[in-house]
Amino acid sequence: MDALVRFAPILLLFLLGVALRRAGIARTEHGDRLLAVVVWVGLPALVLATITRISLEPALALLPLAAIFTILVTAPVVIGLGRALRLPRRTLGAFVIGPLIMNPAVEYPFVLMAWGDAGVAHLALFDLGNAVLVLTAVYGLAHWFGSEAGERSRPLRRVATFPPAWAFVIALVLNLTGVGLPHAAAGVLLEIGRWVVFLVIVAMGIYFDVRLVGSGTLLLAAAVRIGVGGLLGALWILAFDLEGMTRNVVLLGTLAPAGFNTVVFAARENLDRAFASSLASLSVLLGLLYIPLLLVVLE
Repeated sequence: MDALVRFAPILLLFLLGVALRRAGIARTEHGDRLLAVVVWVGLPALVLATITRISLEPALALLPLAAIFTILVTAPVVIGLGRALRLPRRTLGAFVIGPLIMNPAVEYPFVLMAWGDAGVAHLALFDLGNAVLVLTAVYGLAHWFGSEAGERSRPLRRVATFPPAWAFVIALVLNLTGVGLPHAAAGVLLEIGRWVVFLVIVAMGIYFDVRLVGSGTLLLAAAVRIGVGGLLGALWILAFDLEGMTRNVVLLGTLAPAGFNTVVFAARENLDRAFASSLASLSVLLGLLYIPLLLVVLE
């Protein structure tokens, strides 16, 4: 119950965005401006504060590798499904990137309550592998689907100008070299990132289209994120005979809802914002139902 209470602000911010849109106060371009602040300020601050603090132990390498494996194998599946559905290109882009972007952030409060700091540390390592591909390859895919024909040869250049990607590289270098950030600076960046990233939720409400919630295409995308992801997580566990906390976190991580970055990338690369927002919203709402049940089963 405490974890659900923690998510009340997320629901309220989402409803605020919906209300602003319905009242005619906010339009799509306002959501774009909010997400620009997230891209240039919120995400870089959060990435710098979190990645520099993670303990990178070789023995736990299977956690980030599980996330990377899940994204790489899911990609051809979701691209094939999207093309078979003959979706418009910008909707296809949102359909593809949504299932590839896992959202372990939704799971942290539940994991903290169930497994304590050790569980959070394991989940953070899984999330590191997720971030490696999401901020590079998946963002490159978003650019490719959202750009015009003459611009599709420049995804690497687009990734190189994506502020969170730069923050990730800097944070990883600081971590691996043992330099780190001063404790006070990391704390300030963490608070800035946490607060600014909440703007994503307001933007989701602005973009949200309730007419899409019952869409078969939307439900299929959510099913791929959860179903295919969970299946690949189970295969990874069996392949490496994982046990205990590592096993639990791999399964929980691969079953994570679609990430908020689906909306961020859609806005930045001119994909179908309404589809991206509706997918992220529906996926997170489903996650709030099945994540607690999954934790009970794993216990």
